[in-house]
Amino acid sequence: MTIYLVLPAYNESESLVPLLDKAAAAADSLSSPLKVIVVDDGSSDRTAAVAMSHPLAARGMLETIPHRVNQGLAAAVRTGIEAFLSRSDSDDDIMVTMDADDTHDPMYIAGLQKAVSAGADVAICSRFAEGGVEVGVNAFRKLLSRGAKVFMDLIAPVSGVKDISCGYRAYAKPALEKALRVYGERMIQTIGGSVQAELLVKLQALGAKVVEIPFTLRYDLKRGPSKLRMTTTILGYFKLRGIKRAAVLEAKLRSAVVSSPPDASKTLVLTCTYNEADNIERLIDRIFYFLPGASVLVVDDSSTARKSIIH
Repeated sequence: MTIYLVLPAYNESESLVPLLDKAAAAADSLSSPLKVIVVDDGSSDRTAAVAMSHPLAARGMLETIPHRVNQGLAAAVRTGIEAFLSRSDSDDDIMVTMDADDTHDPMYIAGLQKAVSAGADVAICSRFAEGGVEVGVNAFRKLLSRGAKVFMDLIAPVSGVKDISCGYRAYAKPALEKALRVYGERMIQTIGGSVQAELLVKLQALGAKVVEIPFTLRYDLKRGPSKLRMTTTILGYFKLRGIKRAAVLEAKLRSAVVSSPPDASKTLVLTCTYNEADNIERLIDRIFYFLPGASVLVVDDSSTARKSIIH
C-alpha cells in the first residue's frame, strides 16, 4: 500500500514549507510509504519552486504537476485524481487530499488510512463529527460551511455525512476507478469548491461507504485571504440537484456494464487528429485505461503544432 497525498495549490508558497514539514514528520510514523503530488494551479508566486526545493523532493517523495493557467479547485482535484490513478500500481493504494494552506494537519492521515483499510471507500476529516474542532474560523465562514450543508440537505442530500465541504479526505482506489469508468469526463462537472460535495454525491450513487473522523481545523494558521471563488462555488451547489439525478441514473444504467474493463487485445482504436498535441496523450491514456490490450492508430492530418508525440 502507498498513500498518495494530493495538494491542489494556488499561490501557496508561504504555506507549503510548514505543511510539507508536517507531511514529512507524518510520513515517518505511517505504516505505508507516502508520496506527495502538488498540483500547481497556475500560481503566480513560487509555489512550484518552493515545493520542489523541499527535502521530500530530494528523497523522491514529491512531484509537482503544473497547470499553465489558474483553472480552479475542481480542475486541480481532477488532475490529482488522474495523476493518482496513473501512478498507483496496487488496489490497496489510497489517495489523500487536503488544502495546501496549512490549515489541515497531516497528522490525521494515519486515521484516514485506518478508516479506509477497515472498509470505507471515502474517509473525511470532519469539523462537525463528535470531537471535531474549528480554530480561528470567523462567524461568516462558519455560516457558509453550515449553510452549505443545510442547502445540500434540501436539494441533493449526502447520506450520513456532516462535513460535505471539507477537502481533507482519503479515497480508496477501487472507488475512484469505478467512478471514472461510470462517469468518464463527467466525473467532475462543477468548477468551484462544490467539487467536494459533487464527489460525495457521485460516489454514493455507486454505493460508496463514507465515514468521518474528527479533526481540528487550524484556520488560524492560514496565511493570506481565501482563494476560493465564492460565486463559482455557490453556483456549483445550485447545479448539484441536476447532477445528482443524472449521477444516480447513470450509475444504474452503466455500473453493471463497466464494473470491469473488457479484454480489448483484438481491438484497434482509430483516431484522426489535427493540432491535438495538447490532448492526444490524455486521450491515449484513457483508451488504454478503458480498453486494456487495445491498439491505437493515430492518423495525423498535417498538424501545424508539435508534429509527433512519443507515448
